[in-house]
Amino acid sequence: MAFARSQPLAPQPTDIEKLIDDTSPLLERSVGAGITVETRLAPNLWWVQIDAAQLENALINLAVNARDAMSDGGKIEIWAENFRLSRRSKNQEPNLIPGDYVRISVRDNGSGMPEEVLARAFEPFFTTKAFGDGSGLGLSTVYGFAEQSGGGVSIDTEIGEGTTVNLFLPYAEKTESEARDTAPIETDGKRESILLVEDNEDVRAFAATVLRNLNYTVIEAETGDDALIMFEKTAVDLLFSDVLLPGSLNGKALARTILARDPALPVVLASGNWDLANSGGTSDVPEQAIILQKPYTATQLGAIIQNLFSKQIAGRVGS
Repeated sequence: MAFARSQPLAPQPTDIEKLIDDTSPLLERSVGAGITVETRLAPNLWWVQIDAAQLENALINLAVNARDAMSDGGKIEIWAENFRLSRRSKNQEPNLIPGDYVRISVRDNGSGMPEEVLARAFEPFFTTKAFGDGSGLGLSTVYGFAEQSGGGVSIDTEIGEGTTVNLFLPYAEKTESEARDTAPIETDGKRESILLVEDNEDVRAFAATVLRNLNYTVIEAETGDDALIMFEKTAVDLLFSDVLLPGSLNGKALARTILARDPALPVVLASGNWDLANSGGTSDVPEQAIILQKPYTATQLGAIIQNLFSKQIAGRVGS
């Protein structure tokens, strides 16, 4: 399918059971009151070869889509089980190559999809929502992630009964050194204002969703120049910026400019090794800025932001 968005991935062996357990609190916040989220994980789940941050993004997208299909409340179930395909089947959907996968199913008991909606479900910008209620990129992004990961996605739906989206993710050998070492996010923010600067729409949407679901106020900007204008007009409690940005200010220059005006402002810069290498290295990174390695997971992002605000509060108490 040519509809799906391509995005840079950094796949590695991932403990799917731990990832789902760690992400569940964030999913519950994403769907809000009136919706229950239940996880059912089969014993001895295989590890999978995926980009953990993008899988978290996919699960958030699927949970929000499921919530939107249940206007009067309901239940979302997330199932995970090992799945072995011994031979290719003409009727197999998606068209997986034979092999071992973990199947993650996100089920809702909502309205279900009519045939005409199901036929276009993976198209970018196709949405049944009213204008302004969403970008329509959720299922398209999920499809692209699954395909790029060497897996696939399928949808089972019935009008009046609900919808199940199935993600098939490729098996990986378990590697203890690759285990995720982050703890689940446990505490919420207190509506602190975060200036989020990221030119990649998918990454920005993911980060904004994570932060808003942790009870932060998020101000979004696509360029450093736009962010500086917003900083001058709005109270900001923390700057979270990508290093590589279009325009006259990259993330490091933006941080230096803002810190010259507010030296105590917490700053987080998101960067891959390539980003720093192509923006002059680390020599001009502000000393107090924290570097968050890309790609990052929702858990990692939440933890680093909460840690900075906790230190800020502790500093005020101790002063």
